[in-house]
Amino acid sequence: MKRRPQETQAILRKYVRLEDPEIIRGTYEFYTEKLPRSPKVLEKDFTSVMRSMKVYSPHTKSIGYEQVFDMTFVEEMERDDFIQSLYR
Repeated sequence: MKRRPQETQAILRKYVRLEDPEIIRGTYEFYTEKLPRSPKVLEKDFTSVMRSMKVYSPHTKSIGYEQVFDMTFVEEMERDDFIQSLYR
């Protein structure tokens, strides 16, 4: 998404059905600023989401971060600078 802005904006135009180039560009910029470069899910973010979910699904309060995520592979890619290399 971040490396191919024209293609990404064309996809937005098609699937969001927007025609105004200024709105498409603004939408693209908004989301590219929000998306992290690494796909790593932080425990604090997971905890925040789970706290919200337990209102609707009380059984989710017993689900822990380690039960859902194993970030070993992502951490290895970060250590090896693989993720950074995608943005060069």
